[in-house]
Amino acid sequence: MVDQLALEELEAPPGADESSLLWFLSPVGSTVDEPGDWCFGTMFDRVAEAGPGPETLAALAVLDREDLVGLSDHDRVTYLRLMAAQVSWLEARTLEVVALVAAAAAAPANDPLGLIDDIEADEVGAALRLSPGTAVRRVACAKALALRLPVVRAALEAGDVTLAHALAAVEATEDLALEDCARVERRVFPRAATQTVAEFKRSLRRAVAWACPVGFSVKHAAAAAKRSASMYDLPDGMAAIHLELPAPDAQIVWKALDVRARADRA
Repeated sequence: MVDQLALEELEAPPGADESSLLWFLSPVGSTVDEPGDWCFGTMFDRVAEAGPGPETLAALAVLDREDLVGLSDHDRVTYLRLMAAQVSWLEARTLEVVALVAAAAAAPANDPLGLIDDIEADEVGAALRLSPGTAVRRVACAKALALRLPVVRAALEAGDVTLAHALAAVEATEDLALEDCARVERRVFPRAATQTVAEFKRSLRRAVAWACPVGFSVKHAAAAAKRSASMYDLPDGMAAIHLELPAPDAQIVWKALDVRARADRA
């Protein structure tokens, strides 16, 4: 538990470095002669203003479970939000290292078997204990943020979006040129900071179609050519049918099912 008496004795002289741990933990109005008043809410305000990073993470880590139980509902939610931002910052730092590890593990330029990505992913996957497929996606994300999605990278570092947002942006823009990636970023940010991952994905799809309509049409035609239907068993004597169709066709099927279901209920 945080020793509040010890914290109240902390001195934060006027003009102290506001990036230091002492600043975040010091009482309000503290001077050399007066200890001032101390509360968690003030510390959270200072952390939020400074943004995620080593100093603010250290300040938040001062709290233990007993402190969290004693927080007000508002302060507990604030703490949760601040810690989520720290997680995003740590993910951004981790991806920077992923890109460096992948670059160091890359095979020579003469690679007739096309094993470069596999070698990079194997090194990263072993370090992070990821499955091969997840390791490939993580390397691709790290490279994309480093080379073609600087706005996404900055938002992740600032704690404005999550790793899931970043992965969605990488996947949505993987076939775009650099200038089109920049146009998509400008269109979806800063609104992305207030969106769920599902909302962000919808914004990305619209932005990609706007930034590169020809490419979107080509990809849609290729996807439509692979339309499919499948069925698989479920527990308790049930089964599921999975359809992959162009959106207009799917709407027709859905409306037909809806009409039939309403008629059955009637």
